[in-house]
Amino acid sequence: DRGIYRIYGLLAGRYLVGAGFAQREGSIMLTVNRAYYQFTYHPDTTEQSKARVIEISEGFEATGIDIKMADAKKTYDVFGRVVNADTGQPMAGVRMSFGSLMDGGKRIGAVGSFGNQSDAQGEFHIPGVLPGKYAAFASREQDSDLYSEPVLFEIGDEDVTGLVVKMRRGGSISGVAVIEGTNDPAILSKLSQIQVYANVRSEELSAPSGAPANVGTDGSFALRGVNPGMARLNIYNRAETPRFSILRIERDGAALREGVQINPGEQVTGVRIVIGHGTNTLRGQLRITGGSLPEDAILVVNAYRAGTEFVNGRSRQVEAGGRFVIEGLTPGEYELKLSAYFPSGATTETGKLTERLNKRAQAVAVGVNQETQVTFVIDLTPKEGEQ
Repeated sequence: DRGIYRIYGLLAGRYLVGAGFAQREGSIMLTVNRAYYQFTYHPDTTEQSKARVIEISEGFEATGIDIKMADAKKTYDVFGRVVNADTGQPMAGVRMSFGSLMDGGKRIGAVGSFGNQSDAQGEFHIPGVLPGKYAAFASREQDSDLYSEPVLFEIGDEDVTGLVVKMRRGGSISGVAVIEGTNDPAILSKLSQIQVYANVRSEELSAPSGAPANVGTDGSFALRGVNPGMARLNIYNRAETPRFSILRIERDGAALREGVQINPGEQVTGVRIVIGHGTNTLRGQLRITGGSLPEDAILVVNAYRAGTEFVNGRSRQVEAGGRFVIEGLTPGEYELKLSAYFPSGATTETGKLTERLNKRAQAVAVGVNQETQVTFVIDLTPKEGEQ
C-alpha cells in the first residue's frame, strides 16, 4: 500500500527492474480493474533501451531502485453477440475468449478469458481489455460439433461494440489409438488415460483448437467441431508415468507425415495413432555459432521423429551453459530442433531468428534402454535466401 517492494534470492548478474503491465505483440494482460499502469523500468522510462542496469554481486543489496510511473491508463470493454452462422439465431451459454494478434494479424498468440458467457440473446461482454489488436472467438466445448470464426477488433481509446461471432458446424476426426512395442499389461492399461487433441493449421486466421477427445478402453477416439485445415494430432497423458509419444499416424494404411487434412464439415474416419512408450534419455550440450540470441530468450530443444512433425519425449528449458535433457524417448532416428521464446516481445529481428531456427536441425540416433549424449550445434550464419 506504500509502494515499497523487495525482490530477493537473486543470482549475481546484471538486471533491469520494472513494474506494471507490459503489452507486447503476441502477449495478453488481463485486469479486473478499470485502469492499469504501463510497464515502466527503473528509474522512469517505458523504453527498455533507456532502462538503467542494476549490477548485483554475491551478498550485495541494491537499494533505492525506485520506479517513477506515469498516471494510470484506462482499460476498455468489448461488446458483441454470438450467432449460428447457418441460421443467424443467437447462441446462449457460449464461453467467450480473446487473443492477441501476431505476425501482422496472421495468427493468434496468447489467449485470455474472464469466463464470460453469452446470455439468452447471444450477447457477451469482455471487460478490462488493454489497448492492442485482438481476435474474439468462442471457446469450443468437448464433444461439440461447432467451432468459432475469430472476429478482429482493435482497442484504442474507446469501447468496442457490435462484434458478431459466428459459429459453424465443423468436421470430425475419428479412429483408434494403439500402443506399440510392449506387451506389459501395466503400460497397455494406461491407454484410456490418453487424450487426443488437434492443432489446425490454415491459410485463414483460426481460433485455437478446442477440447481434447478421450481415448476409450478399446482405443477409439473422436474429435468433433474441427475447423478446416491441416490438423496436426497430438496426445496428452493424464498420468505422470509412463511417458507416451506418437510414433506415426496412419489413415487406411498410409502414413500421414504432417497431419490430417480436413475440409469444411468433412467426417474423417480410419485414422490410426501409433503410440510408443519411451524410457530413454538424451542429454546434450547446445552450442550456437555464427551469431547470438537475445539474452532473455527462453530456449527449448525438441526431438522430432525423423521424417515427421511429431515431437517425442519430454523437453525442459535449456539450462545455463547450454545443457539440456529430453526424457521419455522411444528408440529411433530423430532430428533435434531449437525453439526460442522472447519474453521481452517479438521484433522484426527475433522473427528472422525464429525463421532461421526453424530451418536448422541435427540428426541423432537413440538406442534401446540407454542414455545418449550429443552436442547440438546451431549455426546462425544466414544461408542463401535468408535475411
